[in-house]
Amino acid sequence: MKRTWVWLLLVGLGTTTLLVQADDYPDPDQYDWTGISVGAKVGTLGVGPEMTFYLRPEVNLRASFNVLNWNTTRTIDDIDYEVKFDYTSALALVDWFPFSARSFHVTVGAAYLDGGIDLAETPTGPVTLGNNTYAASDVGTITSSFTPDSLAPYIGIGFGNPVRPDQAWSFSFDLGVFVQNADVVIEADSPLSGDAQFEADLEIERTSIEEDLDQFNVYPVITFTVAYHF
Repeated sequence: MKRTWVWLLLVGLGTTTLLVQADDYPDPDQYDWTGISVGAKVGTLGVGPEMTFYLRPEVNLRASFNVLNWNTTRTIDDIDYEVKFDYTSALALVDWFPFSARSFHVTVGAAYLDGGIDLAETPTGPVTLGNNTYAASDVGTITSSFTPDSLAPYIGIGFGNPVRPDQAWSFSFDLGVFVQNADVVIEADSPLSGDAQFEADLEIERTSIEEDLDQFNVYPVITFTVAYHF
């Protein structure tokens, strides 16, 4: 995952280096144009609509809504968990265009987050939790969740300008992160619930899950957007 992130960053920076050498930004007064665009985006936040508002040649405002539903598996302490990413997010962003071509931008803003990451596993054989091994019937189903705070700051870079007055259709690429604080909880519908040893082992498993998911405290945001301005 880290290697993919580095390659995408290099590609993005290389592309923006070419784009900033393009012609200067056109004079908006020469065009019959509202300065508003509507687009569709896809990326690590899922899919959703986005609107961009022209403020001045070097500043745009953006708002987007995203839905992410994605299932995978992940092995933590030799337990194979079914993992579900279930995020709904809304972003309010400010794009600053430091170069005259008005394509490369630096972005800051905030994300509203709802949902998180859920894990579940029902062992079919002996399973080790913490410092002890249990029969599957003594464990039941283990469920855990990674639930972030509702607000998170965002920072990123990208290229593309959906409200460039001389282009009705546009393509944009964004690369950034938002920083989220999250709590991890764990439960098991076990007949041993309440037993001191079992609860201590379950807490060790919760800590392992938390350490494994810490990488998502800095969540990578990679998006591609196609937009039309009016």
